[in-house]
Amino acid sequence: MRSVDQVDEGCSPDGVGGTTAAADALLRALALDPPLTETEEKILGLLRGGPSNAAIAAHLGITIRTVKFHVANLRVKHRGLSRLQLCLLATLRRLDPVAAGAAVGSTAQK
Repeated sequence: MRSVDQVDEGCSPDGVGGTTAAADALLRALALDPPLTETEEKILGLLRGGPSNAAIAAHLGITIRTVKFHVANLRVKHRGLSRLQLCLLATLRRLDPVAAGAAVGSTAQK
């Protein structure tokens, strides 16, 4: 799996390599910000680097099946985002809350 930095160029919201719909889905998920368990928070944070489920499991000392379970829960809680979109969402969540709120507001105005 590629890391966020590697796919950043292809995820432009102007539609040249990414899609406006994908960007809108990410921003809606960021605005939704559902409550996550401690393990889901850890896994979401680890997804930013693009590791495999096996690497995440080894890092956290849990089984691969448990990682898959938590990733599936993250996808449900964020309205079906893909694993790549979850990876990008993890990056967006690290933004300054004011900047993240401005990004959500600018998309809502379109």
